Amino acid sequence: MRNIREVLRLFFDCRLTKRQIARSCGIARSTVAEYLRRFSASGVKLADFPETDDEKLEQLLFPRPPS
Repeated sequence: MRNIREVLRLFFDCRLTKRQIARSCGIARSTVAEYLRRFSASGVKLADFPETDDEKLEQLLFPRPPS
């Protein structure tokens, strides 16, 4: 499963760098940057973030292409 929530928590709450987050989560820095880019583009407000469940958060950041 993706570490989206943990990446966002470490970035916004703990103020870690992308490099530190990548090391902590065991993922590439480019993946951290992509999660942060998608979060910014999703339009989800940081205040709404704790109320968003993992499945909904993943759907917002990684929408399924229309069929």
